[in-house]
Amino acid sequence: MKVHSAILCGALALSACSLSRPAQDPALYGLEPTRRSPQPAREWLPLRMGNVRMSTSFASSELVYRLDDVRFAQDYYNRFMAPPALMLSSSMAEWLARSGPFSIVQAGATASAPLVLEATFQELYGDFRDSRTPEAVITVQFSIVDVSGSAVETVLAKTITRRIAIERSAAPQLVRGYNLALGQILDELRTEMLRIPGHVADKSLSRASSSLGKVPAAALTIPPR
Repeated sequence: MKVHSAILCGALALSACSLSRPAQDPALYGLEPTRRSPQPAREWLPLRMGNVRMSTSFASSELVYRLDDVRFAQDYYNRFMAPPALMLSSSMAEWLARSGPFSIVQAGATASAPLVLEATFQELYGDFRDSRTPEAVITVQFSIVDVSGSAVETVLAKTITRRIAIERSAAPQLVRGYNLALGQILDELRTEMLRIPGHVADKSLSRASSSLGKVPAAALTIPPR
């Protein structure tokens, strides 16, 4: 009985010691794509921000590092403030709304839009295989679909990758690299949006005018070809 009591007291003492140690709180980071130069918004057809999906490997809030050809690691102590898909959906919509060429309708809004932008992040990690040349890596598959007709039609499909050299293999530098990469990716997406063929724009405009009726005239201006 005395032996059991001694063991119990020892266990309680160890437990008290472990509980008294302050746990390290994870550092939290946001995702905000940088804009290289201000771009005036050009109102055209309304475009809805659709689903933003993450590859399962990178859907966690924890930052992901590639260590070698076969090993990846998640960093419990360095995390995004929210699930990356949620942050990216909001920050991408805000960036595009400020930079044009579409009038952006936020996901979940009740307003109608004939075009829908969807994005799948296939890669989002820090490439730390070589400590001398670490990189922030992002690959996104974009699609814009026309939902104004009886059948959904893909207007634009584009996969964009950026690898941004960062100063060292550390979380703050990695997130800064992510933000720079996102800004460059959205710059390229914006350029692709401006290249949507004119006949597609005409068709979407005609459908929007006849079926929606509520689209403001300023939002139905077709950009110069």
